[in-house]
Amino acid sequence: MELFMYSYKKLKIMRLFMMLALFCLLNVQQVFSQNASVTGIITDVSGEPLKGASVMIKGTTSGVVSDEVGRYTINVSGKGSVLIFSFVGYTTQEIVYNGETTLNVSLTDESLGLDEVVVVAYGVAKKSTFTGSASVVKSEQISKISSAGVMESLQGMSAGVVITN
Repeated sequence: MELFMYSYKKLKIMRLFMMLALFCLLNVQQVFSQNASVTGIITDVSGEPLKGASVMIKGTTSGVVSDEVGRYTINVSGKGSVLIFSFVGYTTQEIVYNGETTLNVSLTDESLGLDEVVVVAYGVAKKSTFTGSASVVKSEQISKISSAGVMESLQGMSAGVVITN
């Protein structure tokens, strides 16, 4: 009977030790995968908030969009994560997250001359990379023609332009 009590105590101690080891392993995982929440405001160089600016975590599909006053909140996986801030017409910024809870960003204008940009049916292209034909219709030419709308004024001004209702 004494031998049975000894092995029962030993089993009980082993069970306690196993539960303690499992608890420690779960806590170690939690320490290494500390997710943090980062908030901030995205503005331009004059301090105006940028509504609809995007914040992405580099190498993932995780991202958010800033609200009407430029505020954003994003969950990052920890220090060393790279946040990508972008907005149409502004230079994209990449900032390494170092544990701060607030990260305000100011984006600078991406200045492209109007001579360098061509508006096409599917977006905008740089003049140097555009591979198609383009023609220019000046406002003076449109103002000389009396018509019901701008679209009808463009009819016949450039080769290949056909306006249909």
